[in-house]
Amino acid sequence: MSRDARLYLDDIRESCEKIMCYAQGLNFDQFVEDEKTFDAIARNLGIIGEAAQHIPLEVRERYTDVDWHKIAGLRDIVVHEYFGFGRRCPVGRIGFLGFSVRYGGF
Repeated sequence: MSRDARLYLDDIRESCEKIMCYAQGLNFDQFVEDEKTFDAIARNLGIIGEAAQHIPLEVRERYTDVDWHKIAGLRDIVVHEYFGFGRRCPVGRIGFLGFSVRYGGF
């Protein structure tokens, strides 16, 4: 039985909210040096990437302003490139977590 796309979108939203909470008040250097926060954020980036891989094509086609491929690639970076993730962390390239999450209903 496949999971409803809304549940995957909820997973993405919840993980983004957790990331924003964990990173609040930290600059990028503090984030990288705080092992627990770094691990928690890396874990949630992996969840976001994994959930994005399960969003059905019809939903991805409806929300073309979202780069689903790059979001799904987060999981691969976190899982397969864990040894070099550190300062290359993709969140450093998005204004250190200065983003918001929104999506419409179905």
